[in-house]
This record gives sequence, structure tokens and C-alpha cells, in this order.
Amino acid sequence: MKREAGAESAAHDAVIRRIRLIALDLDDTVLRADKTISARTERAIRAAVARGCHVVLASARPLGSIASYAKELGVEGHCIALNGAVVATLPELQRIREQYLEPDLVKRILALDRTELRAENVFLEYPRSYAARFDAPDVHAYAILAEGPASYIGDLQRASHDEVCKVVFRADDTPFPTLERLREALGDQVAYVIWEGPWSFVEVLPLGTSKAAALEWLAARLGVAREEVLAVGDERNDIEMLAWAGTGVAMGNAHPEVKAVADWVTAPVEEDGCALAIERFVLAEEVRDDRSE
Repeated sequence: MKREAGAESAAHDAVIRRIRLIALDLDDTVLRADKTISARTERAIRAAVARGCHVVLASARPLGSIASYAKELGVEGHCIALNGAVVATLPELQRIREQYLEPDLVKRILALDRTELRAENVFLEYPRSYAARFDAPDVHAYAILAEGPASYIGDLQRASHDEVCKVVFRADDTPFPTLERLREALGDQVAYVIWEGPWSFVEVLPLGTSKAAALEWLAARLGVAREEVLAVGDERNDIEMLAWAGTGVAMGNAHPEVKAVADWVTAPVEEDGCALAIERFVLAEEVRDDRSE
């Protein structure tokens, strides 16, 4: 834990350290509930780009979906996709760092009993697309949710096991029983991400895959020091990224575990929290005492 969320920091009461790279989660950080971007957030991001900052969209989404929002925001350079499994250039979408599950491990994962895992559906996620096993209407709903092309395959054992970035299990209720059973079967051979909400998921990713690891790699490639990185996010998959960044900001709507590692807690997404963070730590010349701006 960096410090108590929302507490004052002496470092942030002085002149702001120069931020050269901004890593932004998309859903519920940049994107509002209706998947739109507020005018204030767009202005702040464009102003940061104009100042020469590297703005990196870091999301669980596939490349195509991220690229569409990057184009809307005028962001070029690099993006982090699929929870860190892929780093690519923008707008070309050339993959420069890739992590995939071993094909034999994918086969093992798909052989696990769906009923025992308490999973409603299973998805394979590739850099640009999805494939689902059990329910054709479900995969189309998932494609809408994740904004990526999807296909229905009755037997995923027949699908391509190459370039699988993650396998996602849609839990029938809470994700925790599914996570427990996956841990029993796979142990520490892979990384796990959980999502709770109207749809609950457990993601299985290559070991060591995370937004934080991808961001650390990209920052080094760009010659940006950790202290020069601002990261903003709201979900559990953002925790390591916020903890690693020199300045980690949690959205006001963030999960409590995310707020616990943040240097500062901004306003919720519907109140332009992402814009407030960029204005405060990048666009202002000095930190202002008033946090209610």
C-alpha cells in the first residue's frame, strides 16, 4: 500500500513532478457507463498529448476496440491490450510485445469440466477477436460488451490454440467458486483476473501478465522513469499498475482495493474524474489545495 487513499502527500503539495507518460484504463475511467467520453475528459487528454505526454490506453479490451477510442481521442503511439498480454503501436496496431498461453495449456484449460467450474460459458481471446464454446447468443452479448468481433464454436477443442491471450470463464453467479476451482486445477502456472458485476468472469492469462508489467516494459522502451508515470484506473486489474506508477490515481467509483493503493482518489467517471486527475498532475503548474475542483 502506497498510503491511505485520499490522504495528502508532501510530494504533491509542492510543484508537480513532470509527468511524461499517462496510462489510462478505459471502462469506467475514460469511458462513462454509456461508453461515451465526456468533453472535459477528451480536452484533458488532447491537452496532455499536445504537451508531449505519451498517453497509453491500457485495457482488458482487444486491439481493435482500443484503437477506435484512441482515434476518437487523437491518441497515437502505443496501447496496452488484453490486460497486458499485448502492447501495440497506434494507429498501425503492430504488436511489439506479446504474451500467449502455451497451446498445450490452452487444451488443458478447455478440458476442465464446465459444471464443476460453475461456468456458464468459456471464451478464447485472441489479439483481435473472441471465440465462445457453449452458447451462441451469449457470445454475441459478450462481443457487444467487449466491443470486439466474436464467433461461436461448438467445440473450442477444435479452435486454434495458438495466439490465445487469455481464456475467460463466465461464472454463473459470483466468480470466486470458479476461481477457487481453477486454482486447484492450474495452481500458479497462470495469472488470474476476476470481474464482479452483472456478468462475473475469471480470466486465465499467461503467468506474469498484467497491465503493470506491460507498462513497466513500455516505459523502459520509451525512456520514461517510473516517477514520471501517471496511471488512472478503477478495477482490480488496475491495482498493480497504480501501485507501480510514480503517481497512481483511483477513480471515485473504483473498487475499494484499488483506492487502497492509490496516491489520490479523484471524482467518479460521471463527474470527470479522469480529467480532474490529468488537470491536477499534468496540466497544472502547481498543486492546488482545493480537491473539490
